[in-house]
Amino acid sequence: MMVNKIPLLLIMAFAMLISGCSESVQSDGNEVSTSSIEISGTITDGAGVAMVLYEYKSDNPVAVDTAMVDAQGNFNFVLKADGYNFYGIGENYNQAALLLLKDGDKVKLSGKLSDWNVNFAIEGSPETTSLTEYYQKRYAFGVAMQNLQVEANMLEPGDVMNMAKIEASSQALIAEFDAYKYAFIDQYSSSPVVFIAFADIYDLEKDRDILKKIEATMKSYMPNSSFTQTVSAKVKQADAMAQEMEAYAEQKKMMEAQMLTAGIGVGLPAKEINLPNPDGKMIALSSLKGKVVLLDFWASWCKPCRMENPHVVELYNKYNKKGFTVYSVSLDNQKENWVAAIQSDGLIWPNHVSDLKGWQSSAGAIYMVNSIPQTFLIDTDGKIIAIGLRSNELQKYLEEIYGN
Repeated sequence: MMVNKIPLLLIMAFAMLISGCSESVQSDGNEVSTSSIEISGTITDGAGVAMVLYEYKSDNPVAVDTAMVDAQGNFNFVLKADGYNFYGIGENYNQAALLLLKDGDKVKLSGKLSDWNVNFAIEGSPETTSLTEYYQKRYAFGVAMQNLQVEANMLEPGDVMNMAKIEASSQALIAEFDAYKYAFIDQYSSSPVVFIAFADIYDLEKDRDILKKIEATMKSYMPNSSFTQTVSAKVKQADAMAQEMEAYAEQKKMMEAQMLTAGIGVGLPAKEINLPNPDGKMIALSSLKGKVVLLDFWASWCKPCRMENPHVVELYNKYNKKGFTVYSVSLDNQKENWVAAIQSDGLIWPNHVSDLKGWQSSAGAIYMVNSIPQTFLIDTDGKIIAIGLRSNELQKYLEEIYGN
């Protein structure tokens, strides 16, 4: 892939999110009205090339006009418009210069055909200038991350030191781009150009308010577009997630109150469990006193448990030598399924126990487990210090205990 080209994937992602709201006409030299957009351009090495004007719809860019580049490298388009919309101009949609224009705009483009979609210049549209700057920043970030991945793939197995350096560089790049992204959103929160950052919003819980800010802006400038509908759908998803998190937190609070009544709670000594491992050897939870222990209730048939396992393995590998371990209690009924899941998921710690009674597990009853995965983090003195930790939360606790 040429590093001076915007990838097709990014352009298609852009096209799938934007809805057009303009009506196009053929360039016929008529006087431009206040409800029209006039686009003129100069391509130094493009004489005789057919340039296509694309209007971005909900699924794919739609070609709405074509103009031939004359012998002096000039071309122009005139189209009717009503408000803001996103357009592309190029030999094809894969190499189109992306524009954010509104009715009444008169803009002039210039550049070389060889890198038209990346390095074109524009006069008369500050929004397009800002959009292009963000696009180029995002692309540079993607190339840098891709280069780090290439470096990682070239490392010898077990080269922990250099892999750690690559991971650190990767995290630094992500932090740098995130800082740029959030600053961009703040700067352009009252302009539809803020759309370009929408595709980089991944954390619906963390960025819920930012999504609402983008939604408000797009409702102001493009109220009837399917793009605005897409943003609104994402906001609804974030709201639903927030409601689920609130309900979960309330349910967790009630459950912890019931557990506390039964003697299971933060600050209290962990109750004893003494069950057999797959070989029939009894392993007592108390035998691990002196270590920080994750008491983990799970089962081979539990999909969320299996999805969580790689995170637990990662943390075990990172902190085991510092004194962290896992005591896994399976709520399986079938030994072969339990053992197969241990091997398949690479659960390499030795403390796997089960009485193979499923939901009637004696350990599950002691700890009032009514859903899995369920975890209890136990300190070196055998006291519970946290309940219900998942991957990121568990990692934060362990970082507080052991450091990064």
